[in-house]
Amino acid sequence: MSEYAHRVCLSVTIVAVDQPHGMTKGKIVPDYDDTCDYSIERETNKVSPHGDYIWQPSMQGIILSAYFYGYVCTQVVGGRVAEIVGGKWVMGFSILIASLLTLVTPIAADISVIAVIVLRVLMGMIHGVCMPTAFALFGHWAPLEERSTLIALCVVGDNVGTILTMPLTGYLCEYGFAGGWPSVYYILGLVGCIWFVFWLCLAYNRPSDHPRISRREIDFIQKGQIQMAEDQKLPVPWKKVLTSMPVWTVAIVSFCSAWGYTTLLTKLPTYLETVLHVPIQKSEFEHLEEIHSWCKL
Repeated sequence: MSEYAHRVCLSVTIVAVDQPHGMTKGKIVPDYDDTCDYSIERETNKVSPHGDYIWQPSMQGIILSAYFYGYVCTQVVGGRVAEIVGGKWVMGFSILIASLLTLVTPIAADISVIAVIVLRVLMGMIHGVCMPTAFALFGHWAPLEERSTLIALCVVGDNVGTILTMPLTGYLCEYGFAGGWPSVYYILGLVGCIWFVFWLCLAYNRPSDHPRISRREIDFIQKGQIQMAEDQKLPVPWKKVLTSMPVWTVAIVSFCSAWGYTTLLTKLPTYLETVLHVPIQKSEFEHLEEIHSWCKL
């Protein structure tokens, strides 16, 4: 949840941070909008919001995509490092460092747009190890017959983080402290740091490392699992992996699914604000009601 909260908050806050291109103070949202299939009259006297920085649409695209340039670099490395060092530390420090980067995002925005881009690339690299590390931890902790269920719950947690973060971010941009949008990063960064404290106290690399687990629980978890010695290192069959048709099939399907999901997740708030003129502070249910009324099929 924390990983996706750190990821998606910029997609919403960039609408409040950036001053819309070509807007001047006091400009009123037009009563007629031709961006939908039907021109529907809308009554409004609200002044268009102004951000703190002027970022062109092309620059917004670079900022939003910077995260993913870093994210793709550490996917393969993350799982392997977790197997060697231990998933507890890789996962824990990944969220901690990302939380600290989230905390300093408003400061980076004040410095320059380059600082924001570099910060987002670093955050993507840090987050890239999370999912492979989670799978490595499940390899030790999930009973064989419950592994698919637990992994599914882990993936659902990412979506829950997105669902909770996007409306909360929109609300804080309008009513939050420290000028509105910076409060998003302060709160999410602080939550991640608090999570790290609980993670250090409650998480362990293997069932055998847990000081309060019973022998019966360890046997239940390890039933059917292949056990290896701590110092045993098996070579990775890279040739077989890279020439495996099932591996490439899963990779292509996952890429296509992630491409559509990520694009929608990243650009939806900007589309709602700039095309449909839906204020970012409105709830998701209000979004759906207004979109339905504006763009009837």
